[in-house]
Amino acid sequence: MPRTANPRALLAAGLAALLVSACATVPDSGVVQSGKVTTAGQQYLLQPVTVGPRRNWGPGEVVAGFLETLDSYAHRYAAARQYLDASPANDIRKTWNPNPGWQVRVTGPLTRDQIQLGPQVKTGVSGALDATVVVSAQQQAYVTDEGQYQVSRNRPTRSWTFALKKINGQWLITSMPPIPPPLYAASFQRVYLPRNLYFLAPSNLVSIHETLVPDPIFVPLQATSVEVAETLVKALLQNPNDWLIGAADTALDGASLLGRVTINSGTATVNLGGQIVSASRTVLDRILAQLVWTLASPSYGQAALAQSVELEINGHPQKLASWSGGQPQQGGRSLLTVPQAAAGQPLYALAGGNVIVRQPASKLLAGLAPSPARYPVLTGGHGSQLTSIAVSPDGLYVAGISQSGAVYYGPLKRGAKLTEYTRHAPFVSLSWDSNGNLWAVGTGAVMLLRSGRTPVSLAGLPSGSVVQLRVAADGVRAALIVNGGAQGNRLYLYALNYNAGPHGAIMSAALGAQVVAIGADVPDLTQAVWYDANDLLVLSQSATNPLHEVPVNGGSSTALIPPGDAQSISSLGPNNPLAAGLTSNGLALADGLNSSWTTRQSIGGSPTYAAPTPG
Repeated sequence: MPRTANPRALLAAGLAALLVSACATVPDSGVVQSGKVTTAGQQYLLQPVTVGPRRNWGPGEVVAGFLETLDSYAHRYAAARQYLDASPANDIRKTWNPNPGWQVRVTGPLTRDQIQLGPQVKTGVSGALDATVVVSAQQQAYVTDEGQYQVSRNRPTRSWTFALKKINGQWLITSMPPIPPPLYAASFQRVYLPRNLYFLAPSNLVSIHETLVPDPIFVPLQATSVEVAETLVKALLQNPNDWLIGAADTALDGASLLGRVTINSGTATVNLGGQIVSASRTVLDRILAQLVWTLASPSYGQAALAQSVELEINGHPQKLASWSGGQPQQGGRSLLTVPQAAAGQPLYALAGGNVIVRQPASKLLAGLAPSPARYPVLTGGHGSQLTSIAVSPDGLYVAGISQSGAVYYGPLKRGAKLTEYTRHAPFVSLSWDSNGNLWAVGTGAVMLLRSGRTPVSLAGLPSGSVVQLRVAADGVRAALIVNGGAQGNRLYLYALNYNAGPHGAIMSAALGAQVVAIGADVPDLTQAVWYDANDLLVLSQSATNPLHEVPVNGGSSTALIPPGDAQSISSLGPNNPLAAGLTSNGLALADGLNSSWTTRQSIGGSPTYAAPTPG
């Protein structure tokens, strides 16, 4: 449910400098480079500065040095404060708050021509005691008040004006804009690390499974484990107020954190009060699941903050859960989890004559040549030969797009006659989600098709033509590829707000129309598929790197070993082989992200897995 206060602003009040940004995306800049602040006439390069300004530095060098210290969180930005006026009449050194809210603009590194000196210095007046410095930088990303980090595709130029005074022979900053100063993208990548918050997916008529939904935030490398843990717990006390608003919630709503979060011998102790006092066992289990996943699960290759979590209510121990075997366990039983497909799942492919074949992907990869199950299906009308297929989570239903762009769907069994759907045709993409909903992308619309029920259209989409939609196993987060005309295809995250539909046969996004841009460094992308809860696999038309792993936190993509002449990609997580459809109507398989590909011909084309089953 939506909350009335800005939760992340509340967090900032307690730990004003702990987090500069949170959620959704991070800069799409390249490799971090080191350098130093140099004399006038040379470039201002990046390197953490831990000492104050030199007495022989001019106003431009002082501002450049100040900006480069903003990647040092230690002691409330003590290094940066050395560049500020500390005189009794204007003690900006004490009053400066680098994080008045959650807004921050992330930029590229500055060069001298982007740091313009004011007229007092330009005129060459040697005895000038006042100066202004205007910094102009190209914005790469923007963090909202709620902590959402959005890539700036058009990279607008932003400006900041600093006032300086020469005090006892040393230039110091006396005032700066009320908005936070620019933070270099390379600095952000170097000193901030992603971690996930975990919220609850809703249970209702359309989304039938309750699972956990990850929501990434970023924490400074210099923050302690206890500081990070406490900040994460505070963030779970309210429903998400970012792009997931209305699409996910928290079992901790109405609870309050009593005292500090502690971590001793690998156990994080969280003492809660408030409405949790009367919570049922089911609600306590949900709370414990959120806490264990948030505090005791690894995030993006980083070690967990703790190995177990003890929940206390008003100081009285209630439940202890630990992270075991990749899942949270409490008293020998599993808690609510993030869905992940088990190993040994079947792979489906489309053979000639509208025949769907099914066989174990792992055996197919190993060359064991199993005898596939074959399901001829019937379609009617002109141009009804299927060109691509999708399979429901239980494997009982199939859907396909025909050569004419119509959608056909029905039971996956021999001789089944599939139902035709042509409204908004031609269709270009379809997929099932983990809740058994069939999504079809057609002309000017994205439709949710349910047998025997009124189709539901999806609203709040980004501008442009949707090319593809893929829903994560949690049933809430969707990856969209949207064609923006001259700007080409773009990749977005979209949160499905089941609470908003299907009233009037329309389902909206969370926040109505807000989507999050990711994968900005992948050119000419054509297809995307979920690999796991944190990563997508993206296929592009790039001649050099056509296959990439794209983290949903917006980090830089990773080029992978590509299958030859691939035109489609399918995945069901790390427990099952990757599958690619080839232009030769064959398929290729790989055992993992960094594995080489094995080609299998005479099997069929357009390989796909059934949607994963949550729970």
